[in-house]
Amino acid sequence: MLSKLLLTASLGFLSLATAHTFQVPADLADGTYLVSLDANNEHVFETLDVHPLAARGLPNSAKFHALTRRVDFPSGSSAVCQQPLVNDFDEFGSGQAWDQFFNSCNALGGQKLKAKQALVTRAGNAVSFMCNYSSGGNPCSTAEWVDAIGRVRSACSDAPSGKDQTGFFNIPGWSKSYGFTQSGQGFC
Repeated sequence: MLSKLLLTASLGFLSLATAHTFQVPADLADGTYLVSLDANNEHVFETLDVHPLAARGLPNSAKFHALTRRVDFPSGSSAVCQQPLVNDFDEFGSGQAWDQFFNSCNALGGQKLKAKQALVTRAGNAVSFMCNYSSGGNPCSTAEWVDAIGRVRSACSDAPSGKDQTGFFNIPGWSKSYGFTQSGQGFC
């Protein structure tokens, strides 16, 4: 009886968790996008012009502050490790996906993402994202991004050298999450 209840609860959670899953197709060009679902539950990718945004960047002092600041996330926030692995040096951690996401998040200047919308950066095979689950919208924060990804990397540190295990940092108290994965994998 208990196992049937656990299986039912697990399946229910799985269906909730995948109800609004986004997926970056393999043929989508590198860049930054706002992703949402249309009335037919089809993905809509709105391109953000990251080149002017990235050129503005942050002054070194502001970037340093975002990189060193710990965020007081609400209780219940946690890192979730996933598969597959991404190449740290070419694509994510030391590469374009991390920097492009940071600069795009900063350039939005506190603008709130709409309900069930995600900010996504693709570079090579790596995908960085922020998911908004709030009907009232949520802003992207560089300090939250840096701290959340740091917590994912710390919790998901079993990857071989030069690789990062993908995952996300779920913040249910703020109805958002930050993470990174590979193209073709579901997120949000």
